[in-house]
Amino acid sequence: MTDLLTLGNNLGQRAASFRFDLLDKQNSYIRPLTVDMSRPPTITNNINRTVKRTMSGFHLPPYETDQVNTLTQRVRPWMVMQDGSEYPLGIFLFADATRELVLSGSVQLTSGTGEAWWTDGTMADQLATINQGSRGINFYGPGHLIYDALVQQLNAANVQTYRIDATDAVIGDWVVWKPNTNRLQVINELASMAGMYSLYFDNAGEGVVRQVPTLDAVEPTFVYQAGGNVLMNGISESDDQLDAYNTYVVVNSGFTERPIWGEWQVPPEAPHSYANRGFWVVKEINQQGVTSNTQAARSAKAYGQADFAAYRWANFSTAIDPRHDTFDVSLWRDDKWREQMWAFTLNDRSPMRHEFRRVWANDLADIIEEDA
Repeated sequence: MTDLLTLGNNLGQRAASFRFDLLDKQNSYIRPLTVDMSRPPTITNNINRTVKRTMSGFHLPPYETDQVNTLTQRVRPWMVMQDGSEYPLGIFLFADATRELVLSGSVQLTSGTGEAWWTDGTMADQLATINQGSRGINFYGPGHLIYDALVQQLNAANVQTYRIDATDAVIGDWVVWKPNTNRLQVINELASMAGMYSLYFDNAGEGVVRQVPTLDAVEPTFVYQAGGNVLMNGISESDDQLDAYNTYVVVNSGFTERPIWGEWQVPPEAPHSYANRGFWVVKEINQQGVTSNTQAARSAKAYGQADFAAYRWANFSTAIDPRHDTFDVSLWRDDKWREQMWAFTLNDRSPMRHEFRRVWANDLADIIEEDA
């Protein structure tokens, strides 16, 4: 199977197709779904969006338009390889569904049995269901385990399946979110307190909250080489000349007996470091609930590693590889890069577009003020 997914840059070397499942609001299978693949949809996954994964240009023919409830039902696309193996590509809800009466010239496409209404849909993954008001005040006191708080929030959001990396991080002071705060914001702020990535839903549709890894310890998920598995047309690299942050500072925004703060700095060898540039570019984050300078520094590291404003980024295209997910780390030109975005049209002859960010966040920086 791996050979089919790691073929060279000739898009015609393999045959693959796509199919779709119709699901109910609990993600349970209902039946196969017929989609108009003469105009195939496009899936995009961008880690810096609030709702990371979307599907645009999703067209349903009249029969499905009559049958599908776009308010309550969901869609799961699959990529099917020529040997029969299948890869899920996420679970999507209708964010917008426009029904259009399609005519051929002045003659209606169907007559006698009804009108020919087609659906043109834009879809979003399950993060859209959590990016809503939390319907009450959320608060946690000192000593509350962040893991337990995340479990409570995910259950309250009715997430069907999820996994959370183990952590013994605790909340230091009272933290409070008002009812108009989206639950996704509450979850992501809790995750950042423990040095974790923001919540995402993976290819199988499972919610994931995981630790931001130390890149030195990460084995790349994918390895890319120009002229090998990368298409030669459209390869580019560019630098952020002025705005790339080289230090991240987290400050406890609550009332504490003493200031609690910590920072993470990009390593001196990074091109945009203070040592190389001679000036600081600081991103400040106010965050309630961190208990110590060490925890604040860990949170600053999480922000730094997940931040899109890395110094250098690369863009290129490959054949579609459905194993790509979220916050992947890959090897490009012998360096580790975090995948910022990928996108492809559901046609096996179409290329998969990648946008990578060079992440210099390999270690926690020294904490300026030692914990008391």
